[in-house]
Amino acid sequence: MGIWVILPLIIVERYSIIHWVRMGCFDYIAFMSDQSLSVGFIIFDDMELLDFTGPYELFAASNEVAGDMFFDLRVYGFQNAHHCYRGPEMVAAQGHYQNGSASVWVIPGGEGSKFLAAHPNFLEWLQTQFEAGHTIVSICSGARVLAAAGLLESQPYTTHPLVVEELVERVPSGKYVSDQPFVSAQEERIWTTGAVVKGMEWVLHFLSQYRNDAHLQSLKKYLGWSY
Repeated sequence: MGIWVILPLIIVERYSIIHWVRMGCFDYIAFMSDQSLSVGFIIFDDMELLDFTGPYELFAASNEVAGDMFFDLRVYGFQNAHHCYRGPEMVAAQGHYQNGSASVWVIPGGEGSKFLAAHPNFLEWLQTQFEAGHTIVSICSGARVLAAAGLLESQPYTTHPLVVEELVERVPSGKYVSDQPFVSAQEERIWTTGAVVKGMEWVLHFLSQYRNDAHLQSLKKYLGWSY
């Protein structure tokens, strides 16, 4: 004979229940939010594939597990499509970055991030996004772009270990943090992450601001996340 657990139902104005799923001996309730948070990804030639697809997949999987579209994911670029460092072509589905709109901006790393770091128009646009109150996140060596935009002046940061020397030269007033997978600055409106998979660890941390522990555990189970 099974054990039934009656969960109290709390009506929260922001959410509506969309489905009720049996997971083992527990009931999992998915909620649909009537609000959303826009997350914009900047893609470019020779970016590191996993710096983009890893964080994107976690945000998208969070929506799937929750049964909502709380994270409104958008992809912008410098042209219609870009080839990653190891070959696959990615499409800038929402168009050119200059026409972009998002509350959170994610900048991948890779060899191509050197192009962004030397692109005056993009750096000016990125500064404007930060000044407008948006959150800026760099993954891995994408931190060089934030440094070039002046966003890491006198701020703590992390990045790929092979890029540390470059960033020390770019932003001598900054402070490299070597023992953290990701680092926040400017009241958590600037985030930098370590190498590649650290970007995905940052997403899990970021999700905890909007999703509860039960959701995060379900997400990790869905992804097979074991570390």
